[in-house]
Amino acid sequence: MAKRDLLKLPDDLDGNLRALLNTPPPPHGTPGSRKAAPKPPAKPKKNQRRRYAKPAATGTYAYESAPVIRPKRKAAKKR
Repeated sequence: MAKRDLLKLPDDLDGNLRALLNTPPPPHGTPGSRKAAPKPPAKPKKNQRRRYAKPAATGTYAYESAPVIRPKRKAAKKR
């Protein structure tokens, strides 16, 4: 037998490719399927109550009553 005879495919390659492309993919769960199983629906989240922290009364902290010290400005240069 010649090498050319071995390289020739006995079946219809174009027809097989067309048939494969026209078939839908197998559904999930079947062997050979690469399709992922659908995720279950998400559970509804329980509403959690947030605790409200009341702000401290005015004058509680020392920095609120401390005097404001502003830095002195430098004198302008004489020309």
